[in-house]
Formats: sequence, structure tokens, C-alpha cells
Amino acid sequence: MATLMAENHLRMRIKDAIPPLMPESISPASEKILLSPAPDQHTSIFTNPIKTMKLTAVLALPFLLPLTSAGALPQKIEYRTDAEYIRCMNKLPRNSCLAELFYAIKQANLSLSDSCKRGGILGGNEPFAFKKKMLTGLGRYPVCSHVTWQHGTGKAIFGTHYYIRAEDYGVICDTCYGSAEKNE
Repeated sequence: MATLMAENHLRMRIKDAIPPLMPESISPASEKILLSPAPDQHTSIFTNPIKTMKLTAVLALPFLLPLTSAGALPQKIEYRTDAEYIRCMNKLPRNSCLAELFYAIKQANLSLSDSCKRGGILGGNEPFAFKKKMLTGLGRYPVCSHVTWQHGTGKAIFGTHYYIRAEDYGVICDTCYGSAEKNE
């Protein structure tokens, strides 16, 4: 009975520590993880279990906040009406990489023509890496941008970035803006 009362007391103290904007984002399963007391065998730098529970709740909140805030997403760019995109699309009408590359470059506040020049982001032979969330406003799933692969195992490494290979963006840079040698 005393254990049940202590657990209810902990539950009330932790719920007071959680901001009022997030109670619907905490599922019963995560609530159980947040509110479950540490085992007696566990050694902690905290002598008071309530402080330990508050620390657990505070450490879990940064992981929950990005999932609930819409402000973290980049703004949508109307790339289909951009003159630079239209000019390049007329030269490469069936290139699916063009929209993804153009969209990611514009999200980074760069110009595709400047990026393709020698010394630009796309001027070499390295893969172009960018955050996955930069393509959220594209309006379709990415088909050219990929996650990277482990060498030898053929397993995808799922991280926070997409990559466009130099073989893919090189065609776009060479066709739309000339090769880096011509830009000198």
C-alpha cells in the first residue's frame, strides 16, 4: 500500500514538472518509462528518487519536443516557377534529380549556377550531403537522393542526411551551366 501511494505521489510530482502543452504527446508506455522508479540495486548520484525521476523526464523532453513542433521544418519553396529551374528543366526534361538538387540548394539559400562553378559545393566529385528535412516541401518522395550504404554489407545507414552522388549532379551542372573547365 505504501508503495502504491509513493508511486502515485511520484506520478503527480512528475506531471507537475512536464509543461502543460505536451500531455497528449506522452503515451501510457512512455509515461510508465518516465515514472517508473529506479531499481534498488541501481546506484545514482541522486539520493532522492524524485530528483532522479525529474531528471529522467527533463532528459526525455528534448526528444519529444522536435516531434511536436512544426516550426522546425524549413519553409516551402516554389521551385517550379523559378526561372533558373525552368531553364535547366528545358535542357533536362526527364531528369528526376534536378528537382531534388535544386530544392536542396535553394533551401540552403544558394544558387545552383554558383554551386556548379569550380570551387562551389558541386564543383568537385564529392557527394552532396544535406539534411532530409530540407526536402519536406518538395511535394513528392525523393528518388535521386539516397541514404548512404555500408561498404561490403549492402546495408543502408539511416541517418539524418540524404546524399546526391557526383555522377548524378554532374550531369545537371554540365548540361545546364557547362563543365567547371568551361567556367574558368
